[in-house]
Amino acid sequence: MPFSSCPAGESQTAPKITICMAVYNIEKYLPACLESVAAQTFRDFELIAVDDGSTDRSWEILTEFAKTHPFLRVIRQENQGLSAVRNRMIPLARGEYLCFLDGDDCLLPNYLEELYREAVRTGADITCCGFFYWFPKSGRRFLHPFRRQGVLSGSDALHLLLHDWYLQSFAWNKLFRRSLWIEHGLQFPPSQRFFEDISLMPQVFFFAEKVALLREGLYLYAQHSAGLTKSTRPEKINDFIRATVFVRLFLESQGAYGRFRKSYAALCRKTNLSCLSFLLINHWKQRQWKGFLSSLHLCSRRLRESQQARLPLVWTGNPQEIPDVLPASPADFSPRRSSS
Repeated sequence: MPFSSCPAGESQTAPKITICMAVYNIEKYLPACLESVAAQTFRDFELIAVDDGSTDRSWEILTEFAKTHPFLRVIRQENQGLSAVRNRMIPLARGEYLCFLDGDDCLLPNYLEELYREAVRTGADITCCGFFYWFPKSGRRFLHPFRRQGVLSGSDALHLLLHDWYLQSFAWNKLFRRSLWIEHGLQFPPSQRFFEDISLMPQVFFFAEKVALLREGLYLYAQHSAGLTKSTRPEKINDFIRATVFVRLFLESQGAYGRFRKSYAALCRKTNLSCLSFLLINHWKQRQWKGFLSSLHLCSRRLRESQQARLPLVWTGNPQEIPDVLPASPADFSPRRSSS
């Protein structure tokens, strides 16, 4: 049974911001993340941290930190995946605004202050900031080069999001008006293991009336060698394509695909390039190239098909109903062939 714990003395007054943090086997990075939250110059916030069945010391680190930091509410549950964790935290959030934080990343001290100030000043439903690629081992960080400043309509921001250069579908460098999620029943797809942000963020932006963009980098996006190795697995390629097609189906369900057709085509081109790089890395690691071209062809064909005027698929709200393109097993990376 899930176990939850709230530190004694927690304020019953609803905070302005709720930070939602997922935790899973990150004992090495979690203390720095928690300290970066504690160091925020904006103080009217709460942090909800859900341990998703960690087998290391992550839960002990959370409970010890909660004893001396009343803003922290901690919950423990059996492993269900990132989407399920985030979906559990959204209805628990008490803030007028909410944001998401991965437990191995860090925030700059003025992260909440700058985002909240801009959200209030502009009346934006979503406020986005720049971010750094951060390498914890060396301490080096590099500011993501493509950034914009300004206030956009939700429609214009969605076009920008689909192009995936100046605005990305990451959930974590954004401050959201919580009512946007509640009123539209927005949830991360619980059955999707990878690229759940790409599946959901276009929906969030579609329902937003106004979006504010800050050029300033305020979020540290951790880069780990193990994560980079896993990031090219066939399962991720399937979910990347699945998430992209899911966006098309959502736009179709809202009668809006015609307005965003060119921007969706740009997203497909970006996805196709990413699949090419994933396939190159996978086949290079295996030191064999059999099936490379046929796998690339299958990925490209699925993305081209998703841009057709009429699709054989319909919107169900579940991306897992979109079929795989490649077999999930790394040992059998070449595409399935029908037996003759």
